[in-house]
Amino acid sequence: MDLADELRKLQGKRLTTLYQNKPFEITQVSNNQIILKTSTESQRPIPLKEIVRAWNHLEKHKKLTRSEVRDLGYSEFNPAYVVAILASLPGVKHTLGPIILELC
Repeated sequence: MDLADELRKLQGKRLTTLYQNKPFEITQVSNNQIILKTSTESQRPIPLKEIVRAWNHLEKHKKLTRSEVRDLGYSEFNPAYVVAILASLPGVKHTLGPIILELC
């Protein structure tokens, strides 16, 4: 799977965070960041490297928790958004309580 291509397909899509179900929209995908419009209408940039590093972990280990996204340094400030974005990709399933992504 081409991660960059799949992320570009999410542009203009409305997603929700997994735990709190807060809506957000991916308004822009570039070579170095993704811009989200949050439920409060604010723009939130997420460095693309945060998503790529979390994706690489998921590909290698087939599992990734939201806590790992934060604790392993993939995304200290945006783990809920990173996990929600990854959960929307083809072949990724998730569970709640705790939030765990699995790559099928």
